[in-house]
Amino acid sequence: MAQKAKTGKKQRKWGRNAAYCLRYKNSHRREQNKARRLRKHLERFPGDLCAKKAVEACVKTVRGY
Repeated sequence: MAQKAKTGKKQRKWGRNAAYCLRYKNSHRREQNKARRLRKHLERFPGDLCAKKAVEACVKTVRGY
């Protein structure tokens, strides 16, 4: 019988990179990168209200830790 496919991508590569993944998570680097990408998007599309709200949410998350 075939094994069930893995779902989602969280926690998948923790085996050999456990220390790196822990630092990445604890430093909220994903949220910082997301905010950076959204700011670049807003430079091209300054009227995008949805992106503005998303940036604010990311900044709150990063500052809130």
